[in-house]
Formats: sequence, C-alpha cells, structure tokens
Amino acid sequence: METNPIAGRRTAWGWELEHQIVGGSGKRPADVIKKLEQIETDLDVRQNGVLVQPHTERRARFTTRIIESDPWAKMPPLPFYANGSRRLADPIELGLRLDGRTMSASFLSTHAIILAASGGGKSGLIRAIVDGLAHTTDAILWDLDPSGVGQAPQAAAMDLRALSPEDCEKALGIALGIATARTRIKDRLGMGDEWQPSPEYPALVTVLDEFPRLTKEGKALAVHLLRVARKAGVVLIFASQSAKKDALGDSVAAEVAFKAAGPGLADYQTRLLFGDNAISEGYTPGNYRPKRGAKLNDTGTFFLEGCTEGDEPIPTRATWFDNKVAEQRARRAAEAGRPEWDTATLQAAGVAAAQLCGSTSPEDAAVAQRAAFEDEQRHTRLGILGEVVDYLADDLAAWQAGAEGARDAVSSTELAEALGRGSGKKLAADFADFHLTPGQVRIPGEDGEDKQARGYRFADILAAVKTAESNAQ
Repeated sequence: METNPIAGRRTAWGWELEHQIVGGSGKRPADVIKKLEQIETDLDVRQNGVLVQPHTERRARFTTRIIESDPWAKMPPLPFYANGSRRLADPIELGLRLDGRTMSASFLSTHAIILAASGGGKSGLIRAIVDGLAHTTDAILWDLDPSGVGQAPQAAAMDLRALSPEDCEKALGIALGIATARTRIKDRLGMGDEWQPSPEYPALVTVLDEFPRLTKEGKALAVHLLRVARKAGVVLIFASQSAKKDALGDSVAAEVAFKAAGPGLADYQTRLLFGDNAISEGYTPGNYRPKRGAKLNDTGTFFLEGCTEGDEPIPTRATWFDNKVAEQRARRAAEAGRPEWDTATLQAAGVAAAQLCGSTSPEDAAVAQRAAFEDEQRHTRLGILGEVVDYLADDLAAWQAGAEGARDAVSSTELAEALGRGSGKKLAADFADFHLTPGQVRIPGEDGEDKQARGYRFADILAAVKTAESNAQ
C-alpha cells in the first residue's frame, strides 16, 4: 500500500513517523496493521518493534513507531504518597507510556477491568493501583479472590479479605446490600445523584481478582452490584487471566470506564474490552509475550483506556515494585489510620461493623489455591484447546443442554480470528497435535439461514478435550 511520509522524529528508543495513505479505494491503516509481522521482518527489528496508531481526526493518517531499543529502560521513580494527603478522586500513577507520558487514573465512581495472560503482569498493575488507594482518607478497601491468593503483600491496608469462592460470594452479597442501602439514603444525606466520598462517609473499593472463578451465585451478585454500585460509592476493580464470553464478561466490558489489556490476550478478549474494531485501531496486546520462566519478555506492558492523559492505543509499562516494598507501604498507610464505616450506611444496610472486616481462614484459602492450581494446570495441558473451550463456553453449555436454537459447530474463520491465529490453515496446524481436523459444518447466518462453512463440530472439540485429558493422566 502506497503512503506519503508527513513528518518524522528521532526518539531515545527509535523513530516516530507520520504517514498518509495515498489513493483511497478502501485502503485503511488497518491494512498496515495486518502486515506488521512482515514489516518487522523487512526492517529486522524485534517482535512488536513496529507499532501503528491510526489517527482519529484524519482517517487516512497514522503514526508508525519503530522501536530499536528498550523504551522503558528508565522508568520513573515510585511515587511517594504522604499519609492523609490523598482522596479517591486523586489520580494514581500507573506507569510510563511509550511516548514518554506518565499515565495515571482516578477511580472515583470509576469501575475497572484488568486482563492479562498468566505472567503478563496483571498483579503488578493491581499493586500500583492498590498502593495509591491505600493512602486515601475516603476509601475502604476489600480484597476478594476466589483463587485463594489475593493481594497478600498489601493485606495491612485491607479491611476485608475473602479468599475462597464461598467467602467471595458472601462478601459480594454484603457489598450489594451496602450499595442498595446507600441509594436510598444518599439524598437524605444531601449528596444528590451520586454518593460523595469523604472521611466521614467513605467509598468502598473492592478488588476482585480472578472473577471467572466465582460461584454461579457470586457471578450473579457481581453483575447486580456492578449495575448499582457506581452511584452508591462502591467501586469494583475486576481482574483476571482470562475473560470468557459469559454474562459477567459482557457486563464488565460494557460498564467499566478504566480498562487495561496486557500480554497474551486472545483477540476476542481485546475486542471484549475495546470494541469490535480494537485490533484495526491499534490495540494489539495479544502480540506481546508474557513472562515465561526466568525470561520477563513483555510482562507489565498494557494498553490502557480511561486514563487522565488520554486513550490512544500506545502501550504503557506499568510501575513495578516488589513484595517487600508493597508490604512496607501498605503497613505505613494502615498505621496512619484507615477510614471507618459511617453509621448511616451500617444502619441502612442492617449490618454490623464486625461483619465488614476479617479474612478467610488459611485452611479455606489453601483449598481454593489448590483448586485454582489444578484448573490452571488443566488449561496448560490443553493448550489451544483450553482457549477454544474458554471462548465457546456459553455455546458449548447451550448445546450440551439442548437449548433451542443452540449452534453445534464453529467456523474456522471465527475461531482463527477470535484466538488471533491469523488463518484457518494456521489454526488447523495448531490443532494437529490433538488430532482435530476441520470439516464441512453448518453455521447460523445473519439472515437466520444456516450456511455451509469449513469448521469444527462441538462434539469433535469435546472429544479432543477428553482424549487430551486422558492422555495427560
């Protein structure tokens, strides 16, 4: 595709070049993005060494960034938050963007979702957010994680820690009761349309890690809470290594204002966060590699939306600090005094202050950790089949239940696009080790009529999963 150079500049890490497409005829910056692998090969730069950012105000123009050295070799220092100096409305520093901007976000009435594959650096970004929240005088913190781990280094700053699916379900039920009660009393307290957090009437910020591991009832509570929480001074920060196409995933993506996508995400997960056109707009977290063994790769590199500085699809390296530093800062914040629940909320919700603190027993947390570990090991053994089962979770469940209108197959084109495999041919190669081959299937069309396509029957997919699990035992 022919382009004209408009401008260019040398940076500390490489080049920024502005181009304009020549000729029109349906040509788009997305066509360049599709060929990034070839462009990187031609320029002989590293994987993800070329980034393309389409312009929103001039659709024929785009910025190309060619990376020749580490853009994050010199990260900004860890910010210092003085005790008693911060409010929930204050932006929290999150990291350094490729273009040199320090990125930050405020979580006042702002829900969030953070997704990254295992080893992608999700925990580091959560840690930076919790660190900023721990030093506020108008936000109570809860730590929920059905996988049994939670934000352990920052436990001192948490009022409540629920570390099993059952305790998370209980905590979400209490949080929903609090949010519902506050919608009834906020007008009486003179707050208007939304709860106004203050040291006297603090907000509740709930960090919910690995939300797909919630019980069915827990997921339903999370969805219900999400829909009423923002105006009631309750903020939800969701995080996970995966986000399936289930009701919770769809609801979270639609309701949250702050979104972070890290290394290793499947394309369908990127679209879940940033919209159907996310890949063509330059959001490409799936091209980045999570940590593997001792090799860091691109861990901690995120595409962000909802930041104070803007929403351009430019990667940000999240601020990282180790467990010891996180523990020290959380303890300092706790020793300075954390906000306490207001009597008006407790009375309206019908709960006692003692119900809003504490932690899951070590024994129950260990059981949850074991279950999560076994599930992750199963997913690892299944490889790409695990990704397929995640993506088709709802469709497979509907088909197995015999639901009316449920489809019984998926096209190669849909799967290849969703999982970022590029083509049906490449997908078939990935499936070869599992002896799963494509064939002619019937797929529901947009007009309601079934159409023939090359793809995979659900029965064959589940049979391959069963065989893979049997061979692994």
